[in-house]
Amino acid sequence: MHDVRPVSRGPEMGRWLMVAALILAGIALYFWFAPRSRPVAPPAGAEVVEP
Repeated sequence: MHDVRPVSRGPEMGRWLMVAALILAGIALYFWFAPRSRPVAPPAGAEVVEP
């Protein structure tokens, strides 16, 4: 009769919390290690366009 699912179940909510935790951990690690790491490629100089 009623095919309405509950809004969220425990295991489903746990999966989304795990995904959110992994994303937040990745962002935190980026801000932790990025300032100390060297650039992959040397920075390019300013391009001089001659008329």
